[in-house]
Amino acid sequence: MVCFGRRRFLRIAAALLATCAFASSQECSTSVRNAAAASSRTLGALGRCRRGGAVTPEEIAPRRPPRGLFAFLRRKSADQMYREALEEQIQLMERQIRSAREESAQLRKLIKDRGTVSRREASYSVRKGMDTVKELKDEVSRLLKRIDELENTKAELVVLLEIERKRVEEQAKLLELERRKLGETESKSKDEMEKLRATLMDQTKKQLEDLERSAEKRVEEEKRRLQLEANDRVKAERLRGLEAVEEEKVKMRKLVKALAEKEKKALQMAEEKKKKASKRAEENRKASKKVNEKKTSSKTLISGNSRSGTPAGKTKAPGVTVRGSTGK
Repeated sequence: MVCFGRRRFLRIAAALLATCAFASSQECSTSVRNAAAASSRTLGALGRCRRGGAVTPEEIAPRRPPRGLFAFLRRKSADQMYREALEEQIQLMERQIRSAREESAQLRKLIKDRGTVSRREASYSVRKGMDTVKELKDEVSRLLKRIDELENTKAELVVLLEIERKRVEEQAKLLELERRKLGETESKSKDEMEKLRATLMDQTKKQLEDLERSAEKRVEEEKRRLQLEANDRVKAERLRGLEAVEEEKVKMRKLVKALAEKEKKALQMAEEKKKKASKRAEENRKASKKVNEKKTSSKTLISGNSRSGTPAGKTKAPGVTVRGSTGK
């Protein structure tokens, strides 16, 4: 019973080992196929590179552009992306080589264990395990071959990366040289611009001086012309003024003459009025004298009558007229 249980346990363990080996071989083959699919483009590109063709960064880099946190890689230059793609491909191949070596070691250990079990047991399951072991050996040989290919590809990628680095260094040197040339060109351009600016300033200064002289000349000519015109106008105004003065003098003479005649007439009229007034005054004086004489004579008569006893008012002196009775 103990022997039977031990044999059954060994048989179950062998079956489990075979199943695990088959599963691991399937996983290994899947990972290897994925790695092979990932590196097939690289191998094709390297083949074209050996034949003298060009290798583009898109053939080495992943098909899909990075997303999420690695979106900033899109803004990198093509050379930088190319170098990073080569480095990533080399790292991926190193990981694939390590995983393939680990899997091959596991397969060898599994084959060794299965060989030990097969020597102990000769049942149907063990023979089936031997077939599995053969398949595993084939898979191991294929993995070793793939490892060699990956190592060769890695070496070629390393060489290609080194070539790319040298090319980048050369481009950096060329860029630095171009920058120096650009700096020299800029300095030369600045010197030429300074010289051109100085030349233009001199020319502009000369042109301004010429313009100032021509402007001063035109101003002097215009000034002389205006002075002549002003003198002509002044002369014309003076002539018109003299003519107006002469006309005013004639008018004033006529006015003075008219005023003199008018004054003469006024004096004549005043003389006539004065003569008339003096004549009238003389007549008035004579009349008043006559009246006074008459008053005196009447007073004398009245006083004589009063002395002789004649009542006043009843006796008239002959030839005496009472005041107010005449028509005067």
